[in-house]
Amino acid sequence: MGGLATCRGSSIAQQPPQLTQRQQQLIASIHWQHGPCEAKLGSVATIKVPDGYQFTDGQGARAYQEMAAQPPNPKVLGMLLPSGDKDQWSVFFSYDDMGYVKDDEKDTIDADGILENIKAGTEESNKYRVSHGGSPMHVVGWEEKPSYSSQTHRLTWALRANDKDGDIINYNSRILGRGGVMSANLVVDPTELQTTLPTYLTLLEGFKFVPGQTHADWRQGDKVAEYGLSALVAGGALAVAAKTGLLGKLLKPLLIGGALLLGALAKAFRWITGRKPATEDGTNPNLESQSPPAPASVPEATSPSPDKPAPESPPTP
Repeated sequence: MGGLATCRGSSIAQQPPQLTQRQQQLIASIHWQHGPCEAKLGSVATIKVPDGYQFTDGQGARAYQEMAAQPPNPKVLGMLLPSGDKDQWSVFFSYDDMGYVKDDEKDTIDADGILENIKAGTEESNKYRVSHGGSPMHVVGWEEKPSYSSQTHRLTWALRANDKDGDIINYNSRILGRGGVMSANLVVDPTELQTTLPTYLTLLEGFKFVPGQTHADWRQGDKVAEYGLSALVAGGALAVAAKTGLLGKLLKPLLIGGALLLGALAKAFRWITGRKPATEDGTNPNLESQSPPAPASVPEATSPSPDKPAPESPPTP
């Protein structure tokens, strides 16, 4: 890793306007590592932080999520974003040690079928949103259809949705490893996606699993995931529901929670940085119960801690 400096740290330099006291405490607690350096993503991977960018670990990223009125993700390992105020976007890294994901579906991903299910799930979850004082959300379609690179073992896709406040875009990347999958999700204003995308993809070139944890390092006896590429796009709950015989009952309400949660966070990001003012009591009009509570806990409950090896030895992929 020659030429990379040790990350230098700092707390956030200034308080964004219109934050509550609790939000100010959270943002002050975030410890930033400033590039150029290489930052650790737990014990499984690293990411290069270029000059002009900053990174915080899982604890800092969860503080940011709480500040943005979102449930902190226990699996998030870090957050990378540009320094300063010029560019307002970020990348969240999280890891699921679900096991080795086979990529034999790379040429047969049914984008239309997945989209139909996600749309249906969104409409079903709108009942929850409306009943809890929120506004309905509607999936428009693919901003970018799912695609997989055998060279980088990276699965990418983007969804466009909208609600009463405008468009929401989720740009998702899943990088397959030996024992699980790293998510690298871009949170960006929809109007800035196309200008930000080249920079985001360049940043991902600085990602790598630690030696022994790449997709190519899989060995007989390693844990194998219960689902493949299509289920990664639709959401891990799809595989769990199918396996337990609850697919028909659970598919719709479960899919939307994982699929569009970051859309709400994107809105929170715009609000925190001043693009949408908060109300006088410090609440955010963009974050009114947009998704059901923690539906992702269904698949997550089947996975051990990212820092612990899987106990079982699944079948050969």
